Amino acid sequence: MLGKLNIFVTLDLQFFAGEKTEKATPKKRQDSRKKGQVLKSQDVTSAIVLLCIFLYLTFAAGFMKEDLISFFREIITHNMATKSISISSLMELYKDVLMQMGKILLPIFGIAVIAAIGANFLQFGLLFTTETLKFDLKKLIL
Repeated sequence: MLGKLNIFVTLDLQFFAGEKTEKATPKKRQDSRKKGQVLKSQDVTSAIVLLCIFLYLTFAAGFMKEDLISFFREIITHNMATKSISISSLMELYKDVLMQMGKILLPIFGIAVIAAIGANFLQFGLLFTTETLKFDLKKLIL
């Protein structure tokens, strides 16, 4: 009668992971930073940008409401009542609409840009490199 043969083999799975077992030296870290290879979380940046925009909208909603109401009142009463439509009147209307929308939306865009720059600065400090902007064919070919 043959009994069951139980063989247990212990394997160190670290050999199969393909990951490095040693930490990077300070020189390698510095070289990677010069190349622009830094640890950055898009989630942190997005969260900070959204928080700043919501804070702005919380405090500026009253002013924006008045601007929007006056904008639509101007559009409906003044521009819709014109009897003749010409290219110059349409260009004037287009210019007025762009100016009013810019007045309402540019502060939101500005806060988003400043918050994104600030969030990235908080994550990895001041870093300016053109190494990541270099053209590389290896990245295009799959």
